[in-house]
Amino acid sequence: MKPGDVVADRFELEKVAGSGGMGKVFRAKDRKTGGIVALKVLWAHAHQDTETRFVREAELLEGLDHPGIVRHMAHGLGAEGEPWLALEWLEGETLGERLRRTGLDAAESVGVARRVAEALGVAHAAGIVHRDLKPANIFLVGQSATDVRLLDFGIARVEGGEALTHTGYVLGTPAYMAPEQARGSKRIDARADVFALGCVLFHCLTGRPPFAAEEMHAALLKVVLEEAPRVSSLRTGVPEALDALVARMLAKAPKDRPKDGIAAAAEIAALGIIEDTDAIEASLRPSGLTGKERRVVSLVLTKLPAGERAPRAGESEVFAPTLELAGAETAIEAGGRARSLEAIVERYGGRLDALSDGTLVVSLLSTGAATDQAARAARSALDLRAALPEAPMALVAGAEVSSEGLPMGAVIERGVRLLGKKAAAGKAPPIRLDDVMAGLLDVRFDVDGDEGGLYLRGERDVAEAARTLLGRPTHCVGRESEMAILMALVDECFDEPLSRAAVILAAPGMGKSRLRHELLRKVREQRDSIGVWVGQGDPMSQNSPFALVGQMLRGQAGLSGGMPLDVQRQRLRARLGRHLAGKALERAMMFLGPLAGVAPVDEESIELRAARRDPLLMGDQIRAAWEDLLRVETDERPAMLILEDLHWGDRPTVKLVDEMLRALPERPIFVLALSRPDLPEIFPRLWEGRPLQEIRLKELSKKAAERLVREVLGDRIPDAMVARLVERAGGNAFYLEELIRAAESGRAAELPETVLAMVEARLIALAPEARRLLRAGSVFGQVFWRGGAAALLGEGLREDALAPMLADLCARELVVKRAQSRFPAQEEVAFRHALVREAAYAALTEADRALGHALAGAWLEEAGERDAVVLAEHYERGGVPARAATWYRRAAEQALEGNDFRAAIERAEKGARGASAEARGELAWIQAEAFRWLGEAAEASARAARAMQALPRGSGAWYGAAATAASMLVRLGQKDALEDLAKAVRSPGAEAMGSSAPAVSAVAHVAASLLHAGEHAGAEELIGQLGMVAWPIAERDQGVAARLYALHASRALCAGDPAASLLATERSIPAFLATGNRRDACVGRVNAAHARIQLGLFAEAERDLVELLGEARRLGLSNVAALAKQNLGPALAARGALEEAEKHVREAIADFAKQSNRRQEGRARIYLSALLLARGDLEAAEIEAESAAEALAAIGPLRAFALAAWARALLAQGNWPSGLGIAGAAMGLFASLGGMEEGEALLRLVYAEALVASGSAASGKTAMFQARTRLLARANRMTDGAMRESFLERVPENARTMERGRELGA
Repeated sequence: MKPGDVVADRFELEKVAGSGGMGKVFRAKDRKTGGIVALKVLWAHAHQDTETRFVREAELLEGLDHPGIVRHMAHGLGAEGEPWLALEWLEGETLGERLRRTGLDAAESVGVARRVAEALGVAHAAGIVHRDLKPANIFLVGQSATDVRLLDFGIARVEGGEALTHTGYVLGTPAYMAPEQARGSKRIDARADVFALGCVLFHCLTGRPPFAAEEMHAALLKVVLEEAPRVSSLRTGVPEALDALVARMLAKAPKDRPKDGIAAAAEIAALGIIEDTDAIEASLRPSGLTGKERRVVSLVLTKLPAGERAPRAGESEVFAPTLELAGAETAIEAGGRARSLEAIVERYGGRLDALSDGTLVVSLLSTGAATDQAARAARSALDLRAALPEAPMALVAGAEVSSEGLPMGAVIERGVRLLGKKAAAGKAPPIRLDDVMAGLLDVRFDVDGDEGGLYLRGERDVAEAARTLLGRPTHCVGRESEMAILMALVDECFDEPLSRAAVILAAPGMGKSRLRHELLRKVREQRDSIGVWVGQGDPMSQNSPFALVGQMLRGQAGLSGGMPLDVQRQRLRARLGRHLAGKALERAMMFLGPLAGVAPVDEESIELRAARRDPLLMGDQIRAAWEDLLRVETDERPAMLILEDLHWGDRPTVKLVDEMLRALPERPIFVLALSRPDLPEIFPRLWEGRPLQEIRLKELSKKAAERLVREVLGDRIPDAMVARLVERAGGNAFYLEELIRAAESGRAAELPETVLAMVEARLIALAPEARRLLRAGSVFGQVFWRGGAAALLGEGLREDALAPMLADLCARELVVKRAQSRFPAQEEVAFRHALVREAAYAALTEADRALGHALAGAWLEEAGERDAVVLAEHYERGGVPARAATWYRRAAEQALEGNDFRAAIERAEKGARGASAEARGELAWIQAEAFRWLGEAAEASARAARAMQALPRGSGAWYGAAATAASMLVRLGQKDALEDLAKAVRSPGAEAMGSSAPAVSAVAHVAASLLHAGEHAGAEELIGQLGMVAWPIAERDQGVAARLYALHASRALCAGDPAASLLATERSIPAFLATGNRRDACVGRVNAAHARIQLGLFAEAERDLVELLGEARRLGLSNVAALAKQNLGPALAARGALEEAEKHVREAIADFAKQSNRRQEGRARIYLSALLLARGDLEAAEIEAESAAEALAAIGPLRAFALAAWARALLAQGNWPSGLGIAGAAMGLFASLGGMEEGEALLRLVYAEALVASGSAASGKTAMFQARTRLLARANRMTDGAMRESFLERVPENARTMERGRELGA
């Protein structure tokens, strides 16, 4: 047939509309009705079976009359005998095209499914099964989801790669066909169409078919072996009833589905959803973890030679049990080598599934260790290879989701890809391996490789040892040398006394905890009284500041979650009060109590309120209280601090211990840390510079392991068996212990080869509900609570029902009940070993893991958990971003309190993901402060600017972010940006500050930054605003008073009055300390020392700076430490210690450069220039001064100072012309400034001397007179005569000014 032909004297063919594997479709005009029809013609060369089926289906379709089925117009045979079928012509698009274009909403999806089900119901009633229902065979007339037609009854075709069907081979499309179709059963009924409709509805609701795969065979295998996911796991807003209906339609067993289209349509209608429904209710969140778990599965895939037949379903116990039709035929029947294949699969405990194209799949689900399962799969593959020497074969493994069926997922697709690889020419196809399987197979199996990848050659002849059946508890053996080292350290520590630390590093299961237990036992035997403080790291709280310290305090006070808060407070106070009293006790209760979960009584304390406003201050107070406590504790008896699982510990605790070891070097304090070997990567330079002994546990020696086996198992086993157990343990104490337990349990299978495999074997031996309980517990971490586990297991499960299961798990030595609990009336349970917890957690499906963390976060919050990191991470992992954001913000603040700046930045970043705009601004400010203390000025400035944009203008937080930004812009030398910031801060006016202490403090900070940048006019405007509102607030808030004193100190210094600056600074320091603000107090002490240097009080300044340098290092204040080094330069130079002075100043320069602090780097280079000049290195002095001037280009007052130093170096070399030019430029710059905080006297002196050197005696004399007059005016402001005398006579440039003035008669 061709366009222009007339068929049956009625249908005039206009054009070819499409073609497929079985025929063509023409657009034709119906001369009888005048309408347009679609006329399908079968190819002349079509197979007889195809022709018969075409004609029969056309005849059946003729009897169908339903608006949802494409209308039959006529059918017959052409002139050459080719069958044809005329159908109504449709304009629009297929459902497949719609899904690729825009998709459907839920109401439209359900509406389409209902109309298709109604159409199928009519066909089913007429005895017709569609067999190829898919989106491409559902037509949306006019692109409307309300006008649907069902197409292509009984016609298998391939069109555009979407329909992967093969005539006479597989009728249907793999991604949408029912399992019985995929198996090739010839008994297909209406329930196959219901399954396909379920696939279509699933696709409409989720955007993907339930069994999608790249290869046809992978899709077929997924249909046969894999459970479809629930719609609700992929899309929110799905009613529970709809979710359940789709799941029933996709049931593997036909009997579990609606029986036909009529039944399916009725159930869809019962949902109550119609076409124009508004947004539907969200599906109910599952109330608990499902029974699904991730299990290791191994698959062997192969393909029978052409013509061979697999067993008939039902004839073999190993054949897929999902076939429910007794005696149903498959597309391949029993015969040939089929029986031997069955025997092989049965021998290895596998399950056999066959596809209609001859593909066989052997599945082995884990009932023991993964390595055991892999070995069984490999041996079954080798036996199958012997039965099918020419067949392609693939052997794959992986952890996938399992419930009652088999876990498959990506494992299937890997297997299909390997099965499709070609063998080398002239060679039989090898048994291809994926990487997972190759990794699980041990040395007994010969694995090789070629260009196609890895393959299995065979099994080596290696003798295997039998298992024993005895078991006893394990003991600490083989650690005599390590014990001797530890005991020597303890003796030295307690007897001298000298604080000492030791860290034991070893892989999981090597016996760290047993060694610790034995050490404690020996120490207690030898000494009457020691204090043992224990904290244990946990994976869920490893980033929580001071978590280990809190555990130590609770343990010492005997606190448990079941106690009322007032009782806990009394007990903690009594414990701390054994040796503390007065203010020290109050401070310990105030700042250590919250770490132990005990809130302070006096919430209005000045120190507490100040610390809560500044997270960094909180950390200072905690450290001071902790050191006070350990100092008095060790006056009475030695203390042993034990940090278990430090690899899961928190950085603030580590730093606290470091500072304690530094601050209390001659105290009987022994710190014992136990960790996995990666501790140095987690905490680099752990306690560097402290007395630390590192002990790395090696594998148990053979003799030690043999002694342990004999001690536990006795003499009932032969030496050969003991040797075998020791060999298999590989020196790992836990592994050896597990081998003993395995022997005691009576398992007859060969011993597994890895610790994780052994743990998995133990868990699989448990009842499903017990495994589910362990999975629920593992979500909480190393420790969980019975009530928490019950919350995760869901409604309908009473908490007391868990008691017998927990008792059994304790008896099996998987978990242990703790005597005390963190939460009231909650039984606390711990995993006996981290590997048990890790194995249980790994078995959670992704959906259960997310649900579990969300439920755990809610339960912990209700139970009273206030560890922000724990709650934030639970909510983040649980997909509850808003709650995660709230707790990440608090966690970021806690990190600042603990000086863990990187953690503060990271947590704030995480919190910002789910936070409101204002909250993101506050988090950005936290990051700015963290970057500030890290010395990363550019990052701090950027975060502060981001915070100001997000925060409400004029709020306390906005002002605070502005203060951070101002100080960073000064460091960076960004004058224009600083001016813009100053305008922004001035614009709200004094009224905006109101009575806000944070706002007043921040504005004072900004004003000081402007003074240091030389922006005196802008600073004075802010000072004027502060004068309207600040002092009434300062009278009741020492923090505000301190900040105002500091501002006036800066103002006096810039006005050339170091004595007034010193006075104001000395007033600021106790005010800062009154609020517990040790950081700003340290900055104040640096500023005081700086003022003393300008006054000539060098010895006092040196003394304070040396002490301050040590404290700054202890507090982690890198910027303060650099300032102390910088000022030590001129202080030490005054007594002639030039080499030491230069060392400190060069270190300061390097520190400031790293911190991007150009202001202080430039000042330090000025000091270095003076030192080099004093040592006679004139050229180097010039270079440093010139570098300083360049660095300070944007900071006028200090640039003038640098130019003066440069001119001085040039004059020292006799280069008076250049010196005069530089000095003149400096004087011009000075004239434009409102003052200089440092260097004015040097500038005036150098300028006068340059004029004299140039021959301008009169001008030089005048300049010297002005310099001397200005100097005396500054001195006359000082009321202290001794200070005035020191200022004029001991400061070198001042003394020389006075001397040269006298010489010149000025």
